[in-house]
Amino acid sequence: MLMSGTFWGTLLILWGVSMIVETVFHVNIPFARIAFAFIVIAWGVQILTGWRWPGVSSSNRAVFSSADFGGKELQPEYAIVFGSGDVDLTGIVLDRNGGRTAVRSVFSSTVVRVDPKKPVRVRVSAAFGEASLPGGREVHLGEATWESASAKGSDRVLEIKAETVFGRLEVIAR
Repeated sequence: MLMSGTFWGTLLILWGVSMIVETVFHVNIPFARIAFAFIVIAWGVQILTGWRWPGVSSSNRAVFSSADFGGKELQPEYAIVFGSGDVDLTGIVLDRNGGRTAVRSVFSSTVVRVDPKKPVRVRVSAAFGEASLPGGREVHLGEATWESASAKGSDRVLEIKAETVFGRLEVIAR
């Protein structure tokens, strides 16, 4: 709902109408406060009833939803926003130059699965969140790197740039 064009279009039209009413009739309608109040009420109803916003998801994005990503084809990026995601990169087939991807987790819980037998290098960064790497290393604010044993000296490395903001990102090597 919050990501649909209908919602934002209606919101902008009502905001414009409230500005005209205020200018012509000198009636002040606190549109921004009313819109914010409706969003807060909807979130409260969601918490009490368990109802979920209809989310948006695709082959590499999940917004207000949960999703599982995987397969043999590597996407340029995977994005999980206000939801949860499982990014399984264990079945990825690397080309002769390796591969690059980014995993972005914003206000979300994300798991990234890699095959430790393949040449993999993961660079994580966390801002007000938690990123955990194989071997038990955790980052809460800053950056860290992990690479598989086969990545050292290999030309065909799967490079993963994983970022989390106000969320949790866990890299699992199995």
